[in-house]
Amino acid sequence: MSKFPSFKAYHEDSNTIRDVLCIDYLNETVDLSGGLIEILFSDTVLLRGSGVEDINGVEMFDSDRCILYGRFGKQNVIILEDINGNLVAALEDESCCYQLTEWEMEVIGNEYVSQWE
Repeated sequence: MSKFPSFKAYHEDSNTIRDVLCIDYLNETVDLSGGLIEILFSDTVLLRGSGVEDINGVEMFDSDRCILYGRFGKQNVIILEDINGNLVAALEDESCCYQLTEWEMEVIGNEYVSQWE
């Protein structure tokens, strides 16, 4: 796991999730893959990487939808940030949360779009 967090961003105008190349906190802009440069924070949703990979080697990000394989069978979960700033896997109704490292999971999409760029 990298000691620096990785980010992706949901870009509202194109309805896509893109890699974040640069975050400019001073000007409140981000540069995204695909030639999207100096996009305002207000036009994107930053998605923080968990540093944890799914069973296919895909890093899990905040707002990812996953299948959790556990002792109760397959369950649909979403990756959320808890009150301590940690990313956890929560059942879709948020009735239960799991630490990301406890279970095998597979990324199947994202809260915003299911098509990855």
